[in-house]
Amino acid sequence: MGEKRLTVTFPAGHPVWSCPRGRQSVKVREWVDTALGLADILEGIRAELQALRNSGGPGAGSESAGRCDDFSEFMRAFDG
Repeated sequence: MGEKRLTVTFPAGHPVWSCPRGRQSVKVREWVDTALGLADILEGIRAELQALRNSGGPGAGSESAGRCDDFSEFMRAFDG
């Protein structure tokens, strides 16, 4: 599998410009690969949270209504 070139522009204040010349493309490739890995991890977390939501969330069936309210508040951060 060969390589392909992609031209990307960044604003003057972007952290990539603090990398040494000749290492900038390597660093950007590392950042993109890291971001893709994090996206996979976040998708797994979203799936786990959805499973919790579907099962009533933590504290379901207990007398701890406050915990369920906290869980609902927490879940709102992941609604998109």
